[in-house]
Amino acid sequence: MKKRFLALMMSAFMVLSLAACGDEKADPAASGNGTENQGAAAEADEKVDAYAAALKNMEGVTNLRSVMVMEMDMSVAQAEQEQNLSTVTTMDITCFSEPLHFKIDLGMDMGDLGSMNQTVYAEKDDAGNINMYTTDGTNWQMQQVAQADVEQYDARTNMLAYMDEGYQYKEAGTEQVDGANAFKYTGAITGDAMNETLLSSGALDSFSQLGIAESDLEGMMKDLGDIPVTLWIDEATMYPVKVETDMTDVMNKLMSNLIESMGDQAAGMSMSVPKLKITMTCSDFNSAADFEIPEEAKAAQ
Repeated sequence: MKKRFLALMMSAFMVLSLAACGDEKADPAASGNGTENQGAAAEADEKVDAYAAALKNMEGVTNLRSVMVMEMDMSVAQAEQEQNLSTVTTMDITCFSEPLHFKIDLGMDMGDLGSMNQTVYAEKDDAGNINMYTTDGTNWQMQQVAQADVEQYDARTNMLAYMDEGYQYKEAGTEQVDGANAFKYTGAITGDAMNETLLSSGALDSFSQLGIAESDLEGMMKDLGDIPVTLWIDEATMYPVKVETDMTDVMNKLMSNLIESMGDQAAGMSMSVPKLKITMTCSDFNSAADFEIPEEAKAAQ
């Protein structure tokens, strides 16, 4: 039971890692430094197109801070046994694109199962290599990675992905975000778009460890439904400051399809996801606090 539960959890987190980081193909080319657009609201007697202004402003962002929070509750039951897991994962990211370097403070609270904390730095060296340094607070590890491996941490790219015009955002009034007025938009990631991204990304590769054939994956992705997305754009600066997705219904359907695909391996097993919400907030556009990578990190092998 425990082994199957952990395998299911691994597969679920693989799916979530993609959803949390958005779809990178939505990123347009950057131009300018973005500061000339800050606060560029329309005249009072004209209708504000905050969405268009925010897209234009984000194209010029070269550094920012983002905080992503994923709240997830999961339950697996078989016969008279049941295992529950509640996690809150937080990623606090400061990212610079020119030159590329970033810092991540990662924390995962797993309730009774404990917690995990890591700090990650990365930078591109003079030879064009990307060096990543990781510590759990005790030891440092260093490895060279491909640029594609670190693009998932680019908050600018991720926010632009969440602002995909295909999500058909609609105006939904205004709300306060961190004490400031913000325009609110609601949209949805459609089932077709989600399926295409998941299937082409490799995020479902871990399902093969559960005995799921590649030919069965496409069937698992059918009729998952849509993922509601809410976007907030700061009224004063016209920058997107918050985005929230609710994946509860989609993940429940996917896990149900997964267990069905496992056949006899999952006989009598059920799995539910009472809560799965991902929130990303962004701030310090083109004014993020820079940092130095610790010398002990660079000395790691």
